[in-house]
Amino acid sequence: MPTFSRDLCLGVVTFFLLAHSTSGVPGQTRVEEKHKFNHDIRCAIQAEHRQWNRNTETTISGTIENLTDGPLELDLESAFYLPSTTSSEMGERFWAPADVLNDRPIGIDKHPFGGAGVSIEPRPIHLQFKNRGHKVDFRVDAQHLLWAQEISSVWASSGLFSTVKSDDYDLQLVMETDNGRVESPKVKISIDTSKPPKL
Repeated sequence: MPTFSRDLCLGVVTFFLLAHSTSGVPGQTRVEEKHKFNHDIRCAIQAEHRQWNRNTETTISGTIENLTDGPLELDLESAFYLPSTTSSEMGERFWAPADVLNDRPIGIDKHPFGGAGVSIEPRPIHLQFKNRGHKVDFRVDAQHLLWAQEISSVWASSGLFSTVKSDDYDLQLVMETDNGRVESPKVKISIDTSKPPKL
């Protein structure tokens, strides 16, 4: 099963922190030593607006492509990440688990865990490709998702502009599969939370 599952026990979440890869580096990177990568698919994203505030669109479009020589079916869990480009503090890194095919937060199942705790298990997204080169396109509004700091005591549950601070970020989609992870190239985003929403 993919590895975005989180356990909430006595109000504390044990997080498996996802490292970010460094592209263009020959040989094996530190991330590759820790994480297995799935080379059966690849994904790319783009932001229709690079400057986000409450009065602009926050739409992310993307493509997932089959790289195998034939048909392919797989389950995955996906999340968008927004690490600050101006701060190395972990508190300046945000994430939103996403059902990219349906423009909404990823579905979850809750199970009792350790008496007073709750185990949260994301519901995988099922993808089916007909042949090599077959692509699945998607569009997601970042304001339709639920966000949290990457280090947090709760599952992502807040709106974009009430969670993410004004700053410059690298937006990235990360997908976890049984055969490893897939990461999109990063997209530069600037967020301004000071502008009030249009009435």
